[in-house]
Amino acid sequence: MLIEGETGTGKELVARALHAAGSPGEPFAAINCSAVVATLLESELFGHEKGAFTGASERKPGKLEFAGQGTVFLDEIGDMSPGLQAKMLRVLEERTFERVGGLQGIPLRARVVAATNRDLEALVRDGRFRQDLFYRLAVSRIALPPLRERRGDIPLLVGHLLTRIAVKVHRRITGIEEKAIERLAADDWPGNVRELQNVLTRAVVRARGPIVTTEDLELRFADAKETATPPTEVVPLRQVEKEHIRRALAAMGWNITRTAKVLEISPTTLRKKIAEFGLREGE
Repeated sequence: MLIEGETGTGKELVARALHAAGSPGEPFAAINCSAVVATLLESELFGHEKGAFTGASERKPGKLEFAGQGTVFLDEIGDMSPGLQAKMLRVLEERTFERVGGLQGIPLRARVVAATNRDLEALVRDGRFRQDLFYRLAVSRIALPPLRERRGDIPLLVGHLLTRIAVKVHRRITGIEEKAIERLAADDWPGNVRELQNVLTRAVVRARGPIVTTEDLELRFADAKETATPPTEVVPLRQVEKEHIRRALAAMGWNITRTAKVLEISPTTLRKKIAEFGLREGE
């Protein structure tokens, strides 16, 4: 199965929904093909035997084996190396694989779901993606439209995301202003649902009450389209980062662990930023 869509459209969420519908209770093993170098990706997928390469001190099962009768999710498969593409094709055709350095065939019992934000058909024409592997994956295809093409979904997404975010950052949020929703629906959202989630997370952190307002959103789309900020007023990135961290700390009552979670960084990194910017509680 192949899931196609721009970055941030929620391809992994769709894969997890398919998994929950078809293999509840079984493992869901995800791997980003663009985030792991080719030599390590093979071991991550197939596993390896003890002594297969330098540093392989013990046998390690790969994602294909770990998934059992569940799902293996291959994100950004368009970035997979040609050599590994050939091996994956063989696995999908024969439904068996071997660990790196091993000789014993292991049956593939899991469903394989791939995703990409690239045009695989164009890559096939350019000779950068195997045609046979593309056809094998594309037996079933799901195309996720970008958020700008489904603006009617934004109010529902906002309600769903606000509930999740409020629980995550331990804030009591009961709703959002209608005007704020209208402003959200007016943007093109190049980062899609992921960008919307980031904007709402910052809004929840900034909110002074249970209702998220337009001011909490820090939105600049509509205003920027009408009155662009002159180049002489551009704020240095360091200053923006300092102010954002200061606001997050204040919203979280200077709780380092909770603030780091909201900012999606480690507490150690947050402490370094606090020292670097000279931030102090109560300022």
